[in-house]
Amino acid sequence: MSKNRHLRDLNSLSPSIFDNTSFSGSTSTWTSSGNTIQGIGSLTGKAIKALGHVTLRGLDRVIMYPRIRSILSKFPHTDAQAAKIDGIEEIYDIVLELSSPEFYSGSIRRAALNVLLRQINRGHTHKLEKALHHDSAELEVFLRLLEECSKMPEINDVIINNFPFGSSFPAILLPKTTIQFMCRIAQKSERGCRAVLNVGYYRLLISVGEENLPMSDLAEVYRTVLSISTRPGVQFQTSRVEAIHFLARSLSPLRPRFIKTLELWDASDLKSLVGMVLENTTPHGNLLLSDVMLSTLALLRHIGVNSAEGKRKMFEAGYLDIALHLERLQHPIREYMDEFEVVLNILRLNFCPPYTEGERNQAVDVFLFQLANDHQYLFQSLVSWTTTEIEELLRTLVDKLRVIIISESREMYNNVAPHLVTFIAKNALYDPKICEAIIGAGLLNTLCSQDEENDSMKSLIIDILFV
Repeated sequence: MSKNRHLRDLNSLSPSIFDNTSFSGSTSTWTSSGNTIQGIGSLTGKAIKALGHVTLRGLDRVIMYPRIRSILSKFPHTDAQAAKIDGIEEIYDIVLELSSPEFYSGSIRRAALNVLLRQINRGHTHKLEKALHHDSAELEVFLRLLEECSKMPEINDVIINNFPFGSSFPAILLPKTTIQFMCRIAQKSERGCRAVLNVGYYRLLISVGEENLPMSDLAEVYRTVLSISTRPGVQFQTSRVEAIHFLARSLSPLRPRFIKTLELWDASDLKSLVGMVLENTTPHGNLLLSDVMLSTLALLRHIGVNSAEGKRKMFEAGYLDIALHLERLQHPIREYMDEFEVVLNILRLNFCPPYTEGERNQAVDVFLFQLANDHQYLFQSLVSWTTTEIEELLRTLVDKLRVIIISESREMYNNVAPHLVTFIAKNALYDPKICEAIIGAGLLNTLCSQDEENDSMKSLIIDILFV
């Protein structure tokens, strides 16, 4: 299987590996085609190939089968049990090479493959994963074999009929366990990630069907795809784009099962997803702007709706980053009332859970962008608010306006101020409490200091003073 690593001398392994099986083998030297081969008990892959198939058929049953049977008797085992088996690393090296499609007879290959498939189906693959990471080529060959077995579980090489070592049961590799195994391989190293992608991870995942995977496993699958989508380096460019589009298809349209699955992610995973979406929804990005970003907002809102922990994950992941990004791209979220209610609730006094200063600042920015786009309906959402809550909102807006003025962002100020005036005109004249809130927040002073010659502003101030 590997060009650099071959079957080790079976006689050199710990005696416990063989369960006290007695061996007889020559220590003489065999010579074939110019190659020197140590005695039959130490045949390597190349040596067995050099002997030829006719000779091998006579030798493997007499010499190799008892030894191989003893090795294979160590399977299946749990990861905990494997740690207590003498020479377990060497055993996996041997079994992997015996499963090679090049060097060994069909019965030996099937025997070795059978125990590996059963081990994968049981999910105890720590030692196997470690053994595979010795060699990139060997890893990819083995993963391709698994992919084929998963697509066609009925193939003869995987179903062991009349197994010469006394077993007659079939070993069918379950597609979902293949996916799980590949997930673990991909997450361990860059080499493993490339190998998994090269053998068609996405095709296999699609063929298996998400509905056939438990949500905990599916969460791991999506976590793996996400890690691929964010890997740096030119060599991952194609894989990154594939991963991005795979996630985009899951995000839009947003499916309930996908939401339930990503509820199992922690905040850092969700933040990576948001980062990927923001990076790839630029004018030169890979994703459709509105669909994917709005779906990501909806996903995070669904995650945060049921618990304080979920809501904290929602904001730590970057819900407001996406909302603000949409506003800057002139794609206001007010058209999607559920999303805008989230922003308003952040600005509402004593609304639980408590929000950080940074989150409140981002929410104010979203609110101001809405004002700048002349969204008069903003204030309809404040009907149920108390005077104190409105005054607190206005104080926050005044503080933000002062920052805008200090930074000389006149264009932004000119866009926002008229709509605040409209708010005053519509509410303060008919509600003394709102008028008190406006004056208490210092809103009029701030606006007037920038619009001294604005006749409508002067008229408005006079009207308010007479209320």
